[in-house]
Amino acid sequence: SSCSGPFPTGVDTASFLVSGLMAGMAIDIDQKLFLRRLQHLVAAWDWPLDAILLVLGKVAEDEVGEYKVLAMHNWLLGYEFPETAILLCKTGRVVLLAGANKLKHLKQVESAEVTLVERRDVAGAAIDPEQLRELAAIARGGQEKAVLGMLRRVALVGPFAEALVNGMATQEGIEIVECREQISVLLAPKDSDEVPLVKKSAFFAQLSMEELFKKKTRRGRGWRDSNIEPSGLRRRLDSTGE
Repeated sequence: SSCSGPFPTGVDTASFLVSGLMAGMAIDIDQKLFLRRLQHLVAAWDWPLDAILLVLGKVAEDEVGEYKVLAMHNWLLGYEFPETAILLCKTGRVVLLAGANKLKHLKQVESAEVTLVERRDVAGAAIDPEQLRELAAIARGGQEKAVLGMLRRVALVGPFAEALVNGMATQEGIEIVECREQISVLLAPKDSDEVPLVKKSAFFAQLSMEELFKKKTRRGRGWRDSNIEPSGLRRRLDSTGE
């Protein structure tokens, strides 16, 4: 069955995707939407960056810090692909580095500008050093040096993500800079496909707030009785509010 529609209620989207991929479920990527988003990215690219590398590690439900990477996966592909790297060049070229199973689904967006690269296994290494050099060469685009934007303040989960991020920093002619601001600017405007989703998110957020706060306030229960600590809630909100 196709899983192009909304994820089941109460199911973590990233975890659902992983289980879906492992079970061989059909993943329907909207190629036209992907191309529109890619064209928008190229048109908006006025940053002093030659390329952006988005690295997503393994899924950890209690992990915070990869939200912008997850957001970019969803914005471009409609799904989250763990242990996958996306190289976005200002020229419009895209390289997707992933395992064979994920590439079966990502093949839907393959084109002259979108290259799929299968991760090669190398004994004793989480990532093939030759593939690191190939990614660096693509990022340079024929230049001696290139400025590569990455989300550096994220918690990297798994050896693949750690090896890729650390390895790119050692590549010749590659200067790594933070690109959090650029990603935020890119994702801020909402197109016609996103507006209904934002409205639904706001609606369910309101329902959650009513359930969590209003009912307990009416009953006159304090924070201690509701098993919610204000400091813990604040940390959670702060961690998602950049």
